[in-house]
Formats: sequence, C-alpha cells, structure tokens
Amino acid sequence: MTEPIESSTGGRLRRWLALAVAVVGCLFVGDRLNRAWPRAVDVRFDLAPSTQALAVDYVQGGDAIKSARFDVTSGDQASLDHRPKLVPGHYEVQVTSYCDGLAVPSQHWIEVPTQDTIVIDLGPAPTP
Repeated sequence: MTEPIESSTGGRLRRWLALAVAVVGCLFVGDRLNRAWPRAVDVRFDLAPSTQALAVDYVQGGDAIKSARFDVTSGDQASLDHRPKLVPGHYEVQVTSYCDGLAVPSQHWIEVPTQDTIVIDLGPAPTP
C-alpha cells in the first residue's frame, strides 16, 4: 500500500524545515564564537632612544586581559613588535617605559580586530 501524497509531501517539508533550522542555528553559534575568539594583533611600540624596558597591560573593562614585560637590550633599538591574542573589542593599553632610571607611564587606546599593524608612539626620551 502506498502513502497518501499529502503525508509524503508533509514529511519532506518537515525534513527541509529541520535542516533549515539546523543550518541557521549553526550560523548563529558560529557567529557568536567568531566574536569571542581571540585574534593575533600586531602591535609596534616606537621607542624613545634611551628605553631600557617596557611594561605593557592590555586593559578591557578595568581588568588587565594581557600583560607583557620587555627588556630592551640595545639602546639604539627603534621599535619593539608584540603580537598578543585579544578578543575583539576596545582596549586601553597602559605602557610604562623605563628610560634612564625613570618610569614613564602612558595610556593608548586600540580597537580589535584590525588588519593593520597598530603603532604606539612612546615619544622622545623623558627629561629628569
């Protein structure tokens, strides 16, 4: 005995709707994961000539999300590259430059993601 045409068509429609709902659900979950997934960000710090060390904190919502400390071995190093993995969003970058025995704090703001290298100019050497 064969099934009525209406039942067969209804079954196909239900399967098609179930597949469509599954695809839309996967796209929604994928979009949410993509927004929360950390991305590598290229950051270049242009250094003052007498910079000996840097302390860097990437702050979001008042919390330091990533931190890094760098010793600058060569006094003639013009820049320092860093590649942290950060979740998309707005960040405050708190930098403390250690130059000639002085600790010089500065604040900078970045937006993640970006396609370009973010350049943070730490300015000329401080005067005591």
